[in-house]
Amino acid sequence: MTRMLILALFLFCSACSSMGPQTITNDQFNYNNAIANASREQMLSNLVRIRYAETPTFLRVSSVISQYTRGASASVGVGANTSASGDDTASASGRARWSDRPVITYTPITGQQFVQDLLTAPNPGRLLELMQAGWPVDLVIRTSILSVNGVDNSVTLPSRPSDADAEFFELFRLWAVLGANDLLQLRRAPSDEGTRLLLYVDPGPHPELDADLRQFREILELDPEISEFEIVFGKAPRPDEIAILTASLWDTMTNMAWQLPVPPEHITSGRTGRTFTSAHPNYETPIDVRFSKDKPDDAYATVYAQNYWFYIDQNDLKSKRVFTFLELMMNMTEGNVAAQAPLMTISN
Repeated sequence: MTRMLILALFLFCSACSSMGPQTITNDQFNYNNAIANASREQMLSNLVRIRYAETPTFLRVSSVISQYTRGASASVGVGANTSASGDDTASASGRARWSDRPVITYTPITGQQFVQDLLTAPNPGRLLELMQAGWPVDLVIRTSILSVNGVDNSVTLPSRPSDADAEFFELFRLWAVLGANDLLQLRRAPSDEGTRLLLYVDPGPHPELDADLRQFREILELDPEISEFEIVFGKAPRPDEIAILTASLWDTMTNMAWQLPVPPEHITSGRTGRTFTSAHPNYETPIDVRFSKDKPDDAYATVYAQNYWFYIDQNDLKSKRVFTFLELMMNMTEGNVAAQAPLMTISN
């Protein structure tokens, strides 16, 4: 009888205890991890879709609500038998309830504003500030800049593929070296339209880099008598300007997509076009996406499409870094986009 009373008391106390604080750590980590994995797979899936001339689709997790319910009930019964040969009786029963009901809301990222943001090239100053903040120069220039003072990057579109100018690869090498030694510095100056972003080119206390600085000026055809150049968008600079033609998120994704390797039979059958390859000896594909009939065991991102598994290897640091930058650009584009109907909510 004592054991039954203890069981009933345990069930009652368990039902009354608080469970909310105990779930925060696990829930926050698990949901965060799941959303991050889904975001990577969605981006990879859209790259593959573009590679096969299909329309990309973006879906965002707009809210996650996790509801828990716990309860318990217990009863104890005692009976006395008055007969001479009967025994006294006792009974106890208990029941515990537990439920987890997550509510997850998905929002399609659509609408005129999103399309406009997807096709709008970013301000070149924003990309230069990313470089100054520590993002690798070759990564930013290679993936997000189409031209600097008329020195062109490669274009992988099937309708007009073109290779990069030979000076383009030397340009971001020089930019990285000179920037790391503070020979290229950004500053903002007031103007009638607001502020101007200026690139200050100064040899400073580094005479050993004079040759690199001179080559940098020659590639961009900069006036040797001018030390400050305004950063502007476009291809045709004035003598005191550096004109940078940036790539929209759509341009960046398309250029990456048409460099993805695909099964040869998909090209011969006409399911997709030829993979873009560069003739320049220093050229490297920005992201290495592989394909396989079998699902890879350990991959950074994996999607199943066109009867194959497309994936990024977990040990491919270069591709992971480029992929992270692409997701960053996606988040920057998506930042001001309002939620669009319809909403899809999944409740369990």
